[in-house]
Amino acid sequence: MKYPMARLHVYWLRPRGAFRFGKSGIDAEKTSEHCPSDTLYAALATEALLGGCDFLFPPTGPGPGEDERAGNDDAPPDPPFLLSSAYPYAGTVLLLPRPLLPLRPLLRNQEQARRLARVAYVSPTIFVHILKQSQQQPPQPHETPLDAYLPSSGGPSQGTLAMDGRVWIAHADGTPPDGQELFWSIHHTPYLRVDRVRPASHLFHTAQVSFAPGCGLSVLCEERKPGGAEGLKALLQRLGDSGLGGKRAAGAGQFDVDGPSFIELPESPRPTRLVLLSRYRPSTTELAANVLGPGARYHTVSVGGYFQSLDPDTAPQQRQTVCLLGEGSVVRALPDGRPPIGTICNLAPNPASDASDTSDIGNSPTHPVWRYGLALGVGVGD
Repeated sequence: MKYPMARLHVYWLRPRGAFRFGKSGIDAEKTSEHCPSDTLYAALATEALLGGCDFLFPPTGPGPGEDERAGNDDAPPDPPFLLSSAYPYAGTVLLLPRPLLPLRPLLRNQEQARRLARVAYVSPTIFVHILKQSQQQPPQPHETPLDAYLPSSGGPSQGTLAMDGRVWIAHADGTPPDGQELFWSIHHTPYLRVDRVRPASHLFHTAQVSFAPGCGLSVLCEERKPGGAEGLKALLQRLGDSGLGGKRAAGAGQFDVDGPSFIELPESPRPTRLVLLSRYRPSTTELAANVLGPGARYHTVSVGGYFQSLDPDTAPQQRQTVCLLGEGSVVRALPDGRPPIGTICNLAPNPASDASDTSDIGNSPTHPVWRYGLALGVGVGD
């Protein structure tokens, strides 16, 4: 069967140093090796505002405040492009999130399933095999079974496991850097916080992720309208000079940008589900349409934290918390067969719901604090 293709732009972020992508809110001792799509969007939106660039902002009215469609769950957005999270790459090997589809039924050797428990990232060939073979079990005789991509002591293999079983690579997808067993590593840096009032100090550690030579991050983009992503590379390069993630004042998060190159991922001709390459916040309409119904497999992440306003009179404040579906999750298509699109929501603090004294944190923001929850994914059947 010939499958239609999802054609995606690929931007390669070549690190100049370490990154910090915080996990678990204020926990300074944890970091992730990938940058979630909502964090990437917020950073790009800030650079667009600073540079006076066009970008993917929800519509606002001509006067103060928002019009009735801004962040409205019941008015589906029509973005010119969609962004993925930023995932690690190793040499020429692009990595994608492992789809949350059951792997055991796809393996001829059931004992192999135990080796895949830790896999978080897969290369495109394995990603496509999981999607295709999940729709036709067992695999057809002419197809390569997933087992063939696992290391085998009984003969040559078409793939390998790396990073202590967290990365699964097909040899056909390229070559990791020669001699590199670790594509990234997480290290901790000590800091001393000095109390300005009392004669006391506090030692704490901050985690950062460093990539091996020839490794870094990649961002996928789907153009939904011709030329919709024009200017994205320039905006990414602006962000590379400013820094992505935390500890930017210490020089972390800077990178150079190559691309775009392109990748085509086969989709089901009659998709009934979507495997997410980004985080996703369903709208109320999409929830009512049962996007999390039978066949959906997902994990959620609670996103909170602080925002930094461009308004000099607005001090950093804690934004509202939102629950998003994580990358690799599988959601249902809409009843008419269209993929869900999601929302960009406003997480600005709501002073009316906070009875505490905020006089010491500056003014409340007079602008929205957008958080990205649009769904970029690949269609798959049942």
